[in-house]
Amino acid sequence: MARYWVLGIRGELTGLRVDPGLPAARPGFSATRRSRGGTYEISVRNPDHVSGRAARLPVEGQRIEGTLVPPAPPGATALPT
Repeated sequence: MARYWVLGIRGELTGLRVDPGLPAARPGFSATRRSRGGTYEISVRNPDHVSGRAARLPVEGQRIEGTLVPPAPPGATALPT
């Protein structure tokens, strides 16, 4: 299953897992991912240049617990930033 991880982003049955592990030198990245009919616009920022996992995961301005973004309805766009 590890081959499906791209920058810590993976589709699952119950949503989209967003769990990037960035090196300190990487300032961040943006990605668009489609999963189960929904589209996810993802922006990961690392302004303090620390290595490791994401400290928080807001989705459309609301912080969610963990790293699983709820599924976007088919045709909709979710914005985990």
